[in-house]
Amino acid sequence: MVKILSMIFIKDYRNYSNTEVRYRYGILCSILAIILNIFLGIVKFFVGTLTGSISITADAVNNFTDAISSALTFLGFKLSAKKPDSEHPFGHGRMEYVTAIVISGLIIFVGLESLKESVIGVIEQVKYYISPETYPTPATMEFSYVAIFILVISILVKIYMALFMKDIGKKIDSSVMKATGADAMGDTIGTSLALICMLIFKFTGLNLDAYAGLIVSAFIIKAGIESVKETLQKILGTTADPQLVEKIKKTVFQYPEVLGIHDMIVHDYGPGRFMVSLHAEFDGNRDIYLLHDITDRIEDELSKKFSCVAVVHLDPIDISDENLASAKEFIKNVVFNISEKLTVHDIRLVPGVTHTNIIFDIVVPLDFHIKNDELVKMINENVKSERPDCNCVIQIDKPYV
Repeated sequence: MVKILSMIFIKDYRNYSNTEVRYRYGILCSILAIILNIFLGIVKFFVGTLTGSISITADAVNNFTDAISSALTFLGFKLSAKKPDSEHPFGHGRMEYVTAIVISGLIIFVGLESLKESVIGVIEQVKYYISPETYPTPATMEFSYVAIFILVISILVKIYMALFMKDIGKKIDSSVMKATGADAMGDTIGTSLALICMLIFKFTGLNLDAYAGLIVSAFIIKAGIESVKETLQKILGTTADPQLVEKIKKTVFQYPEVLGIHDMIVHDYGPGRFMVSLHAEFDGNRDIYLLHDITDRIEDELSKKFSCVAVVHLDPIDISDENLASAKEFIKNVVFNISEKLTVHDIRLVPGVTHTNIIFDIVVPLDFHIKNDELVKMINENVKSERPDCNCVIQIDKPYV
């Protein structure tokens, strides 16, 4: 259904990286989810009332909450699609993350409310089991084939929702859509447990409804917490998708004049909105105007291909100086012998009367086992042991991709 609707309502529907296409997928899936959740909430509430099932009634309330969540998703996509303004020059893409946090909080709240009702149900059963003369008989279920049929339909609908939400969420890289898909899968488990409890009650007379409610609540709360964690990671800032980084590098290296890349940063301003900056190395003996033109062309291609803001710094290097080439090879070997995780760039020589300065940047992983000052001291000692006339001037860089 989603594919057919996307073909009808979304122009260029396979271009998932396009901001407008992404927005339209968000709106389409949100509206569809609102309709389906309201429908499921109504029929489950009817079944819960008919059978007196705590777990089914809790599941119905959860569906109504999911409809509200889908409405918030709709609002999030609307707000995140707002054009950049003077106060938000990179747009409003992060509003989607804010919406995802609100939805996750709502999911957790519903889970806790469901947990409270289930705990009360379990306590009532335990009290009655201990002292049936003192405490009233706990509420029981009523079996209905109509209820069984409706629950089976509900499970199939939720499986469908979970699959298409997760699929679209992955394609358009939407935290909100992924969270909604995970919640739908949790609902599927919850409804399945309610169905199993009803069948057990029919054939054995054993009422496990309140205990099933505990499990349903746990799944709901777990889905909400996982959604919060994933969205917070996005807000705090994570490393860029390795596949995206490789695609950016491949695009830049299509230009034969580019000799190397370093200091790449991919800064996230919300799904489908990011900024790329990098240093591209060129032969410093080439015409500066030619190199500047190539740099502009790279920026333009990156911007169009990835729908981003791209900044490329022109980094000239001397490839004709034999002394510099020898120094580069020497420094790279020294650093490599300390750790294969370390990389160096921007190596320059500044000869002097008493010594030569070797200036370079070194990229150190954030979780590296050697402290920066100790690492600098170690490199200097290793260099001086072979070349006493050389002194290292080292700039520590951190990896951002």
